[in-house]
Amino acid sequence: MPGLSDKVVLVTGGNTGIGYETVKQLLLKNAKAHLAACSLDKAVAAIKRLKNETAIFIQVDLADLRSLRKAADTFLTQEARLDILFNNGQVAHHLWGQ
Repeated sequence: MPGLSDKVVLVTGGNTGIGYETVKQLLLKNAKAHLAACSLDKAVAAIKRLKNETAIFIQVDLADLRSLRKAADTFLTQEARLDILFNNGQVAHHLWGQ
């Protein structure tokens, strides 16, 4: 992966699994990484595990349209653009009750 120092990135579900590993790699490449997740506590723990306080937490519940709107508004107050979106967060469980 090339250097990403000029890129703004948002990773949904960035506090665990593939999302967490994606954020980790993005930070190693100097991207400005926004970690979107439902739980503040889990996101803070993930950022501490990353040992990189530059990850930016955005709270969002992907199954809640009000939460999505609030997260988008929060992002737009912090950034003028979004270069890369890793849409990794799970919504199927909430939408279909599985």
